Formats: sequence, C-alpha cells, structure tokens
Amino acid sequence: MSNPTTSTRLISIQSSPTGMLVVPPHSFEPFPLPQFPVSQTLWLDQMTRLFARSRQRCMCISLMLDAGWTKWTRPQIPTQRCSHDGVCWSHDDADYADRGASIFLGGSYQSATARGLDEAAALVPQLDGIHLINVQDKDPRMYAFAYFEGRVHAVDASQFFIDDVAFSLEQSLPHLTLV
Repeated sequence: MSNPTTSTRLISIQSSPTGMLVVPPHSFEPFPLPQFPVSQTLWLDQMTRLFARSRQRCMCISLMLDAGWTKWTRPQIPTQRCSHDGVCWSHDDADYADRGASIFLGGSYQSATARGLDEAAALVPQLDGIHLINVQDKDPRMYAFAYFEGRVHAVDASQFFIDDVAFSLEQSLPHLTLV
C-alpha cells in the first residue's frame, strides 16, 4: 500500500469559520467541502446491499473529489479484504491510477455491522475526508463522520447532504402532466 505521507491522491481537511475546507495537493486551490449528493448515497447503498446479498460480505467504496470542478465525482472501489462484519482496506495510489490529475480521495463509504455510534466511529480510516458507515442489519442506519486534525468528528448529516433527487424531481414537474 502507498505511504499516505507521499500519496498524490490524498486531500487535507481544515476547519474554517464557514465550515470544512478541502486542501488538495499540487497546484489546486483550497475550496469549501461540497455537500454530498443523495443520489450518490443511494447508488452506494444499492451497490453495498447487492454485494452483501450475493456474497454475504461488507465492502468499501472510495468517495472521490474533483478539485478542478470542486465537486464529488464517480466513486471508486479500492483493493480490500471483505468479511461478514466489515472491511480491511488502506489507501493505495495504484487503485486510482486511471483517474485524472484533479481527482482525489475525499473519503469512504463502508458497509458494516457496527453496533452504535462508537463502533461506527472506530471504523473510520485515518485519512482526511468524509466517511460514511452504513450499518446493514435489522435496523439499517448510516453514520457520517469527518476525519481531520487527527481526529474523527461526527457530522450532522442534514448539513452534509444535498437532496439532488428531490431537486431534479422539482425541476421536472413542469414537464409532467398528472392524469
């Protein structure tokens, strides 16, 4: 696996008076952490549920940020070991070799069998970014965390997500005739 201190794909997160600031490496300017699209969360949830149904295992998907467009982009499945109750993975630049120079690892989405907030927080990798832990059991729930300044911080999901699905539906209403 890559050494995180020499990785070309890792960002830093800094706290600012207006929220979290993404600090990409290289010549990209820092930018406010964009809200995460609900549509992408739905896709991630379905991907991990399909994997759980077919393989009876959990999985991790990397959340990717495009520093050129300052927005979230297509997630990536990294190399990992998948078990019944969680995953083991770490950052490896080789997993993202096919992505453009402006694409960075912005966090992770993991399915797991954590029992509560503390167990979910323990699953957050020590990589700056947003980390979503999707607990898939009889009472499914998702926990949102930010890792920065060397610590795990719980994130208020209502401020972190943007409901692009509802927005798209609202924008489409003029084209829909209800009969």
